[in-house]
Amino acid sequence: MRFICLLIILVAFLSFASLAQEESKSPPTNFDDFVSKHDGFIQIEDFPLTRMILELSYGETRIRKVTADGQTRLYYQVTSGQYNGSVAAEDYSALMDAYAKLKAQAQDEKKNTREYYENKWVDRGGLEIGYVVERKKLTWFMKPHRFGARTLFLKDPATMESSLTEGSTIIQKLK
Repeated sequence: MRFICLLIILVAFLSFASLAQEESKSPPTNFDDFVSKHDGFIQIEDFPLTRMILELSYGETRIRKVTADGQTRLYYQVTSGQYNGSVAAEDYSALMDAYAKLKAQAQDEKKNTREYYENKWVDRGGLEIGYVVERKKLTWFMKPHRFGARTLFLKDPATMESSLTEGSTIIQKLK
């Protein structure tokens, strides 16, 4: 009888664990979507950008050029550990515009007396950038993927700006 109870509990636990694992899968990024639609040869070339200095680690950034079936796409990618996200080149100008607006708004927001305020921009591919003002302390962040568990808090926001500016230059050269 004990054996049957243990077996039922084990089966229930394994079923719940596999169900939870299925729910936690995030949808593919725009980069994943492009690559998964092509068979045959796929060429990937990386152009490293300024490393972002985060609170607890570093965030690697790069422009990634992908060629498959005669089509070439460019992506701005952010990676930290197992977490990564990308913005397609056709959306990059929107990212740059959003950053400029956020930067201007952030200066005004530091003067505000709110306990907590968050302002962010989300790319259709899932990458988020923004800032949090908590007790008059401004902290910039980037979340590589909307459905990912990791938010990257920047220790030195100037490194994010350098990365974005360099990315823009490389995208223009590669087009």
